[in-house]
Amino acid sequence: MRTTMWTLMSLFGVAASELLFSDGFTNDMVLQHGANTAVYGLKDPGVSVSATLGGVSLDVETTDTEWRANIKPTAIGGDYSIKVTDSNSNTISIERVTFGNVFFCSGQSNMQLPLHFTFETKYLTKEVLGGAYSNIRFFNHPNGKQQMYEPQYVSTQGNTSWYNVTYSAGLPDAKTFEFETDNGLKKVQLNPFHGFSATCMHFAMSLIDRTGDKTTPIGLILSAVGGTMIESWISNSTYATCRNLSTGPPTGNLYRAMVAPFVNTSITGFLWYQGENNCGGFMGNSADGTGYGCAQVALVKSWREIWSVREGTTPSDAPFGVVSLAAGGSEGHQYNMARMRWAQTGNYGHLPNPAMPRTFMAQGYDIGDPWAQKGPGQNNCTHPDASGKYGPDCLPWGAADFPPPLQVIEPFIKNPNTSFYMGPIHPRIKLPVGRRLAEAYYNQFLDGTGALTGPTISGCSTSASAVTVKFNTTLLKNSKLAVNTGYNYTGFTDSNTMLICTGARGGNETTCNCLGWGSVTDNSTGHPKAIYFCSDGPGWKPAPGTPFLTEREMAGLGQRNPHVDIWQPAPLIPDTESTVKIDLSRVNTTGGIFAIKYGWANGADTCCSGDSFNYEPCFPAHCPITDTNTWFPANPFFAAIKNGKCECLPPQVCDE
Repeated sequence: MRTTMWTLMSLFGVAASELLFSDGFTNDMVLQHGANTAVYGLKDPGVSVSATLGGVSLDVETTDTEWRANIKPTAIGGDYSIKVTDSNSNTISIERVTFGNVFFCSGQSNMQLPLHFTFETKYLTKEVLGGAYSNIRFFNHPNGKQQMYEPQYVSTQGNTSWYNVTYSAGLPDAKTFEFETDNGLKKVQLNPFHGFSATCMHFAMSLIDRTGDKTTPIGLILSAVGGTMIESWISNSTYATCRNLSTGPPTGNLYRAMVAPFVNTSITGFLWYQGENNCGGFMGNSADGTGYGCAQVALVKSWREIWSVREGTTPSDAPFGVVSLAAGGSEGHQYNMARMRWAQTGNYGHLPNPAMPRTFMAQGYDIGDPWAQKGPGQNNCTHPDASGKYGPDCLPWGAADFPPPLQVIEPFIKNPNTSFYMGPIHPRIKLPVGRRLAEAYYNQFLDGTGALTGPTISGCSTSASAVTVKFNTTLLKNSKLAVNTGYNYTGFTDSNTMLICTGARGGNETTCNCLGWGSVTDNSTGHPKAIYFCSDGPGWKPAPGTPFLTEREMAGLGQRNPHVDIWQPAPLIPDTESTVKIDLSRVNTTGGIFAIKYGWANGADTCCSGDSFNYEPCFPAHCPITDTNTWFPANPFFAAIKNGKCECLPPQVCDE
């Protein structure tokens, strides 16, 4: 039997001394329309509570120190007052409450990254102050109290308020943010709008742009904490469903402090951007219940379950959006980056999938910071000199080098005066992230007819002259495959290049299909020698318990893994509306073809030309394989070639 959420609500020993609303219930808030929802808070022991919405009485439930006012499904819009009174004649109220679509945005610092630290803010502020996007309201949950031992279903962490974007963008700067620069720490004062999540805000704005709906209120709840791991965002019981998770962070502490306070109010859906601090852990696989792959699936499932405990509130399959990590986000564990992005899909290679239905994704592998490897003025290509000229070796570029949706920010990338927030791990470009989330949401849950996700491998076949890669037409819907052949890159680490593993460079079925490497030391001859083995994939493994070096540790010691050289870049040839060919005429296939991969490289894995990277920016959304109507990049993939056909790693299937 399903337990009502109210039986779970308790402040666990924190006594109320007056009548209070829980965090998140303030003036100007947005409540979910068309669903049962609630407002709740604290009261003195032994007193009764009554509540009204727009003067109409609400059903109120109470425990000894808590109250909950239940609100029946309400139409979009309105301008309501909610008043709560106890039997001691205390009255509290919130004003200008409206009903619309509410989204819960969570994760770590790239979700938390304020608009101030993004290129797009320079033009966005002007639009907002002119009245654009006035139907968006937002709430930034404080993250001060995190060490909670029980779920805080009722929380009073701070006095943060809901804001309307138009009003907040014109407020004076007040909140202090501290960030690193080349010259040390710097502090900046921001108003609520500039201090709010760029990813979350761009999702809402892009959704308005896509739907044309400028009246339905959109409410954004931000509950994110930088430098955190997924283990902190799931309950202890959910943590126990997966093996080989990290044990470093306090398990469930952020779930108890930052998630639980909102599970009793209904929402439309979720947005999740996290993973950087898990890159050094075990990526695992949802198919065998291990690592991040399992935890990602478990988080989605558990959050949906707890938000939907009461029937008629948040749907049990509420839309759930995920952002994959951008280049530069590995926290020094770049060797795990490709596997992390695969784990973020529950190891299916795309969203939605059978383990994570009604989910959607914004791929981030092709939208790292455009000037990530350049300090200000390097080669005089990021800033003009006193005469307004750029360095003589700088390559000419302009808005035409950007996809149409991003051309508006070209001037700000050309003269990047926007400060980094702790470096390129936080790309200063968030418009494409929000736009991709909004487009995927629109195409799956609203009236969109475009692709649900980027081109997704469904199979391949080989011939003497080419490998023909097939892409899933169901996920493309009415869109078609597009291949831009103007990007001629040759660097091994360029993720846009289709890479192929053959016997020509010593590859074989084992080495070509290895996802991760390790090494042990052989001292049998009296001369220490590194023996490499596939730590994540087929082939020989050392005995359990044998000390070994990870790829990161090998690199740190200057120990180079020779197996990285077995991969070759291979040119792409446009083929049909759902296939692309790998041109084998320019690839040495001696010894046979064993595997292909795309968007799977580690290290400096952005779609940029290594030859010109110091003289022009890494253009966002610049990978060659996309679709024709959303500009979604192809989902990264890794596929073995067996008997002339592709075979993806389970649970992903690509044997068409």
